[in-house]
Amino acid sequence: MLLLTLLGSEIPIKYDNQFNYIMTKNQARKKTRELIRRSTDRMRENLERVFLSGAVNLPSYEDNYVLPTAIMLALLKEEMTNFQPTNFSQYKKQIKKDAKNIYICM
Repeated sequence: MLLLTLLGSEIPIKYDNQFNYIMTKNQARKKTRELIRRSTDRMRENLERVFLSGAVNLPSYEDNYVLPTAIMLALLKEEMTNFQPTNFSQYKKQIKKDAKNIYICM
């Protein structure tokens, strides 16, 4: 492991045998939290679009969680399309495999 000195602080940089950066737990957490923040921001915007579009007939629903659950499923479905590995085509198989393994652990 190498140490990068930046503004007087030493930051550990991990490499594998081919000198590729290795993700640390803190980096993974930080990047995942950023994706979650972006995703929730988009979901909030889309929630407002749902009500502005007239796609939902509010008087036809009882005051329970049926409509919110349907909206949440639609929002999550939309978010799934935002996370399709199109920008990382060389990693597409790895991303799908890793996501499946991670999902099993939840």
